[in-house]
Amino acid sequence: ICSGCQTSERKASGTGEKMLFVIVTFCLLACLAGTSAQVVPTSNPAFYPYGPGTTDFLEPPYDDGSQGPYSLSTPFPFYGNVFTQLYMHTNGHISLGSSAGSFAPSLNSGPVDGKYYICVYDADVKTSYDPRAGYIYHRQTTDASILSRASIDVQTAFPASYSSFAASWVYVATWHDVSHFGSSPPRPENTFQLVLVTGGCKSFVLFNYDKIEWTKEDKAEVGMNGGDGVNYVVHPYSRTANLVNLPTWTDPAVPGPAGRWTVAAIGGGPDSCTPATPTPTPTPAPTTTPALTTTPAPTPTSNPAFYPYGLGTADTLDPPNDDGTTGPHYLSPPFPFYGKNFNQLYVNTNGFISLGSEVFAMSPPVPDVGKYTVSGFAADVKTNYPPRSGYIYHRQTTDAAILSRASIDVQTAFPASYSSFAASWVYVATWHDVSHFGSSPPRPENTFQLVLVTGGCKSFVLFNYDKIEWTKEDKAEVGMNGGDGVNYVVHPYSRTANLVNLPTWTDPAVPGPAGRWTVAAIGGGPDSCTPATPTPTPTPAPTTTPALTTTPAPTPTSNPAFYPYGLGTADTLDPPNDDGTTGPHYLSPPFPFYGKNFNQLY
Repeated sequence: ICSGCQTSERKASGTGEKMLFVIVTFCLLACLAGTSAQVVPTSNPAFYPYGPGTTDFLEPPYDDGSQGPYSLSTPFPFYGNVFTQLYMHTNGHISLGSSAGSFAPSLNSGPVDGKYYICVYDADVKTSYDPRAGYIYHRQTTDASILSRASIDVQTAFPASYSSFAASWVYVATWHDVSHFGSSPPRPENTFQLVLVTGGCKSFVLFNYDKIEWTKEDKAEVGMNGGDGVNYVVHPYSRTANLVNLPTWTDPAVPGPAGRWTVAAIGGGPDSCTPATPTPTPTPAPTTTPALTTTPAPTPTSNPAFYPYGLGTADTLDPPNDDGTTGPHYLSPPFPFYGKNFNQLYVNTNGFISLGSEVFAMSPPVPDVGKYTVSGFAADVKTNYPPRSGYIYHRQTTDAAILSRASIDVQTAFPASYSSFAASWVYVATWHDVSHFGSSPPRPENTFQLVLVTGGCKSFVLFNYDKIEWTKEDKAEVGMNGGDGVNYVVHPYSRTANLVNLPTWTDPAVPGPAGRWTVAAIGGGPDSCTPATPTPTPTPAPTTTPALTTTPAPTPTSNPAFYPYGLGTADTLDPPNDDGTTGPHYLSPPFPFYGKNFNQLY
């Protein structure tokens, strides 16, 4: 600790543990700021900007450390899977979806099933010496100049296949002057960088090397693992004495500057969305592992009631699963639902969405106090039969065409009450051709969709049905649960033999296309912000639970020093509490604070 912090610690003696913690913490941040400012990034033209002068997050000094998950603002397609989070590892690798551990599993004997990782220089890095022995920076960006550079780099690397590639998102991770465990002053230093690039469908990784002064007994791993037991690539210098020559190596098959290796990873999403050709690599992957049976990407339904999904959109594709849940998926802006605002949701394999917190396996029967759920077709869905038995896609969007369509759909459904409704945010979740637990080939398939819509105050849910070939003993739940024991709605076909007729059903009370049920949920926030009238439903909610006492929304102060808040803004309203904390609230872009960049707060 620098001398100023030692002085502060002595002065704080006897003033209480909390004061000591705060003073020492801020001194440490100030020390980091002073040290970070001394870092001079490499001038190597192959490297993307990093460190001081960027919005990079600087990881603390570590030995065998892992940090994350870091949520990705744009999903990253990687070898047939799409990931919304990654982990940074001190030891020179990034893992996608879940942590691969301090050291990535070796690719010496071939691909590793179930692990998704990128090793730029996976070795025993240690930055936590005194003084510090290296800096690890990283950030995601949609900066126009970075996207332009990434587009040109990919076009240059693959002129025949990707001459019109346009990058939409980039992640830059840099290990600057890092040393290794067991080193002695003057410590040898390595500087290398990973650049993840996607256009929404096709993804690429740039491996950049500036200097390699240590190889840790030539054991450093350089390569990528696709997690399916088949797809992976290994650099020809990986785990060899040639590791020291990475900064001068040029790829004989892929054009680019010295010290760069550019690799394409097969992905899915909007771009050309044709199967990508794996990048040629000087050390082809062995074929000792039997090839997995793959299923071609499905063709979305042409049902006009459905919103676009799957290929050609920015959807996240959930992995095959049985009774699984993905999330939390963070929402911007919050979604008002029966008097509460939610900033995260979970997508459950079994045909429903839960708001705020995860609901495991099966959606609870409605009403259920404390559970906030939207059940499109809550039943025992199973998508992980071989070959795959269904696809679950979802995304949040503020695309103008989607907002316009949602606005018109709500206005059409409720012409008297919401003729001027304007959607500001939409969440689309689709279960495509999903089968059920215990099914046998040829498996019956269901396709249905949930569309969550808000204008900031009023919220609506569109339930869309294309085909229902199974009902699981007529037990599927269709409805919404407001979590207070009072507010809920249930579709008249829910848990009946009529479930198979959902695709042809038309709502007698609310206009809309066949196979659609449109429901309004009472919310609060900017719009008209008067209490909404619950949507008429064939099975009205019972009133056995006493109504809660409500407090009128407060009038914000007129003090000119204050920024707008509360009603009329997109504020999240925290629940009543004593000594409570909410969070983490994820920040985009990161917030610089005394020499460190933070991507979340509480």
